[in-house]
Amino acid sequence: DWALQRLAAVFIEGTEGTTVDSCSFTRMDGNALMFSRYNRYSTVSNSEFAFIGDSAMAVRVCGPFSRPRTVCD
Repeated sequence: DWALQRLAAVFIEGTEGTTVDSCSFTRMDGNALMFSRYNRYSTVSNSEFAFIGDSAMAVRVCGPFSRPRTVCD
């Protein structure tokens, strides 16, 4: 979605095997956690999201088979 702002408290892009565990996201004015473009085998567990201004978690990809070098802006 082009209306989705590509900013977040934690911005993750171009990763494999990322784990976000036991984190607390509280009173964010925007997105709390964003996975952008290419990310594979990511896990979010045991985390709390409260009073988030936009999205607790957002995922933005360019296409069904996006790779790190894909131009999507």
